[in-house]
Amino acid sequence: MPASGFLVDDRLTLADLAVASPFVNMQHLGIRLDAGKYPKTAAFVQAMLTRPSFAALIVKEKLFLSR
Repeated sequence: MPASGFLVDDRLTLADLAVASPFVNMQHLGIRLDAGKYPKTAAFVQAMLTRPSFAALIVKEKLFLSR
């Protein structure tokens, strides 16, 4: 993982979104990434999923799935 926290060009790109997106589905299923075993991946996923734009969509998905 680059020090910038992004996968390509030290900025948010489609690569970051493509890698982080499946982790949202995993969360919806109750599957948690083992941060002890994969600390860099967990930090990346946490950073991506807590971005305001991403977090807002996750909230909407959770509401939809709770119906």
